[in-house]
Amino acid sequence: MNTSENKFITVGVKGKNSIGRKVLCLSDGMFFMFCRVNCFLAVFLSFVLSFFMASCTGGDVKALYWYEEGQRYKDNNEPASALEAYLKAADCLEQSSDRTFYAKVCNELSAIFFEHGYYERAMVANRRVLDEAKNLSDKTELSRAYRGIGKIYYVKGDWKQALLHLQQAQQLEKQVSDIEEIASLYNNLSNTYCEMGDYQKALSCNTKALSLTKDSLKLYRNRSVRGRIYTHLCQYDSAFYYILQASHSSDVRVRASSYYKLSDMPVESGMTDSMKYVYLSKAETLSDSIENASHSGLVIEGEHQHRINTLKVKEVTRWRVIVGLVIILVVVGTLYFYWRFRRKTVKYEKLIAELTDGHRELSKMYEQDSVERERMLVSVINNAGDACVGRFKSQLVYTDLLNLLSQNRMLNYEEQEKLVNETKSIFDSYLKQLIMVADKLSGNDLFLCCLLLLKLSTRECAFCRGVSNETIRSQRARIKKKIPQNLLEAGLMKGCFGDD
Repeated sequence: MNTSENKFITVGVKGKNSIGRKVLCLSDGMFFMFCRVNCFLAVFLSFVLSFFMASCTGGDVKALYWYEEGQRYKDNNEPASALEAYLKAADCLEQSSDRTFYAKVCNELSAIFFEHGYYERAMVANRRVLDEAKNLSDKTELSRAYRGIGKIYYVKGDWKQALLHLQQAQQLEKQVSDIEEIASLYNNLSNTYCEMGDYQKALSCNTKALSLTKDSLKLYRNRSVRGRIYTHLCQYDSAFYYILQASHSSDVRVRASSYYKLSDMPVESGMTDSMKYVYLSKAETLSDSIENASHSGLVIEGEHQHRINTLKVKEVTRWRVIVGLVIILVVVGTLYFYWRFRRKTVKYEKLIAELTDGHRELSKMYEQDSVERERMLVSVINNAGDACVGRFKSQLVYTDLLNLLSQNRMLNYEEQEKLVNETKSIFDSYLKQLIMVADKLSGNDLFLCCLLLLKLSTRECAFCRGVSNETIRSQRARIKKKIPQNLLEAGLMKGCFGDD
């Protein structure tokens, strides 16, 4: 109950002329209600006029405008703005007779959602196209929809479903007018057959994709796929040739994918740990730049904002209609529709809250992906360290070191210098990788890291350095602070910083 109502009750109970005052308040209320009704009537008439003027402009013309705007934003790498423009175009085409154009817009929406990892939303957009495009003579958009669903199942790891939908698109090949769509289809088929282990079919589809496409981006992408197929066929020279060609693409996504493929090539191909580390570092750098420029969060926020705006527009329209009815129904109608308005508002607030929760879940998924990449980087460094430890222990220097330590004395200056030089020489590849992620480590820090990898105790490390046990403990604590915490948590030098 508001303040004015409290005053009204107080006057009615305590005042000497409570009845007269009630009548006066009711009269004032009716006067204000009359003024409000007039204002609402003016708003209602303006709404009708604006609605009439808006209806004079064809929905197809508006849709074409928003579609072209979406294309422009897409070319300028502004996915959130492109998504909003496509959504507006789709809204304009809901009741249009041009279903080909509507299917085309829905496929563009699906492509944006898929590119930024929102696969369920992409699936909804693709299935909307299936309902619309089955009766169209040109099956290009229908093929795109089936291919889009196949790609979603592909990234989810369901190869059978992916192949099923891609084959449905393949059956429409003769009815598809866009050659580039057919080329993309065979490229997707090539990827799927490769995942299913049918490398000959994969190679055949890839060959057809290369022969059809004239698009430079797709050419590089197809070469990357071909290199991957040759990797599975153990034809490493051909694999390296095609993947290396693909890494020269102007598209950063293709380059990043190519570098990842190069870093994953087996040792039998002649790929060394240092080369793998270089390619993995390049891939990680490009992946970071892609994520920084992709505006994935803005895409989902743009969709949420469009839904909110659509809901607001619908609610404003509903409210204006309600106002027209209020003129007839007066108080009863006002109370009834106000109650409905409140119920709808709660429903929309709940919907907005659910969409916000979904955005938080997507953010968590992104953080998990970042942790996984850090683990991959740490794994490469740790593997290099393990390899160096193996080489060190297989050489005479390790036997000499054990003999010196068994004498229970500190090494003299000449012995220390010899051990330092030989250790850094053997651990050179590991130390280069370690210094790239922890550039604050000094030469003595790097030497101690090698000793810790050899599982020498604090006392033995002190003998090798010619210092006290406490000095070793202090230096080890300083090294731990110099290495980024996220890499330590990911397992870098795991087991080297425990308590004695």
